[in-house]
Amino acid sequence: MTAVVCWERRVGPLSELVVISDSRLGGGQRWDACPKIFATGRGDAVLAFAGDTLRAYPLILQALATVSSYQASSRGDLDIRDLASHLAHALNHMRSINVRGEAKANPDCELLLAGWSWRLGKFRAYPIRYETGRNAEGGTVRKFIASPAGPAPAMLGGEAATVVYATIGDAGTKVTGSLARKSQARIGPLDVMPRHVGRDRVTTRSEL
Repeated sequence: MTAVVCWERRVGPLSELVVISDSRLGGGQRWDACPKIFATGRGDAVLAFAGDTLRAYPLILQALATVSSYQASSRGDLDIRDLASHLAHALNHMRSINVRGEAKANPDCELLLAGWSWRLGKFRAYPIRYETGRNAEGGTVRKFIASPAGPAPAMLGGEAATVVYATIGDAGTKVTGSLARKSQARIGPLDVMPRHVGRDRVTTRSEL
């Protein structure tokens, strides 16, 4: 199982964005201490992945190269809201132009961009998933789409728990379910509870 969990943790009058993941890579082998969360080089955002390692790693490397090679992005002029769309566009372009053979199949992975929006003055998280979308002519296509994550689900306390909550990976929903069961007697911020639940749900993890 793999999971990435992102949430805004309140610390007194302040808040911080926390992103955790497991650290197991598969793809026919097993590596139990590898990163799935990456610094983007901007200082205000991180990028994580969950899913098929063989497909995800080239996409992650392309996304990081996209951030560093575009000046407006690398120096932070491009707000994280626009960066999320920019990365989804770059990944779709990569797959449509520069991918051949079996790599053209469903990538079976998800990415998560999370960080600070200087335009909004708030933390934001954007799962980037391979979904059904529309092209310019209105036809149906499969492509990466970046969508903003909202507050925690109502079963976790909604905005009373956290104004930013997102998961990706096949164990993401299991983490949310475990949190819901533990949250039944609790009203208020999630604090570090997702970290404890995520640790219990997967055998290893990496954290940035």
